[in-house]
Amino acid sequence: MQGFYAGAHAGHGGLDSHLDGYHSEEGVPPLSQAYAGDFSGMGGIYGAFVGYGRSFARWYVGLEAGVDTSRIDWSHDRETRGSGGRDFSVEKKSDYGLALRLGYSLPNGTLLYGRVGPVRVRFNTTWEKGKNPDANIDDSFTTDGMRYGVGAEIPLSQQAFARLDYTRTDYDSYGFRTGHGNPDEMEFDNRESLFRMGLASASEYLRDGGGVIRRQVQPQHRCFLHHSAEAPAPQTKEQCHVKHTVETQQVRICQRGIPRRTRGSAGGFKRTDAWFRLAERGRRAQRRRQGRQR
Repeated sequence: MQGFYAGAHAGHGGLDSHLDGYHSEEGVPPLSQAYAGDFSGMGGIYGAFVGYGRSFARWYVGLEAGVDTSRIDWSHDRETRGSGGRDFSVEKKSDYGLALRLGYSLPNGTLLYGRVGPVRVRFNTTWEKGKNPDANIDDSFTTDGMRYGVGAEIPLSQQAFARLDYTRTDYDSYGFRTGHGNPDEMEFDNRESLFRMGLASASEYLRDGGGVIRRQVQPQHRCFLHHSAEAPAPQTKEQCHVKHTVETQQVRICQRGIPRRTRGSAGGFKRTDAWFRLAERGRRAQRRRQGRQR
């Protein structure tokens, strides 16, 4: 697409967390028991995005902003009750961020792109130990991260496209220390993978089958010109007429509701049946004028 666009997406994600820290148990020095573990969970995600992009021949550059809400989480339940063991969990609640997108347009109009950019995320984290709920942790932690990935956009019409993308996000770690008499001190390091599908609408432009930027126009009377640099384009319907000159290869076609630009493999206009009929009509008119002059 060229210009502004907006859309919505939904998908599925996975959250991987590495925990590292120290536990405190009764009868031993505080924070003397090292602990490390890896946990993971999955869940759904949905959100919206807006952006702006420009194409340079087949290459594409754009900037995009997005926001997501999700229910990606995992939890661990202690095996013993009372004073032993811990219950803890992590749930990703939401994120927002920016992305720089660089892409390449295929001949069928599909855009393949890579993306990278910063995000800000909110995790809800719980940590329960012992019988004192006031000393437990149940809080939201906000941290930053870097998201990168690849995707594809498939045009559905001149102003709409479907999107598929896969991203990975590495978040900064966060930690806490519980308020128990024998405290625990933990640090969480989270990573996320997302697969999303979306639909969007562009403000005015989409790529055509040749990767050429084409503006959306309403069907109306137009004059179509394939001519040399010396020949000016007609401005009105009366000035628009059929003309074929072999020496300069000038062709002017006047019709209603046909595509404004149709590119062939050689970069020029496709010579359709209508093109040949109009060209032949021009040649016959030229022969009649030459006959009258004789």
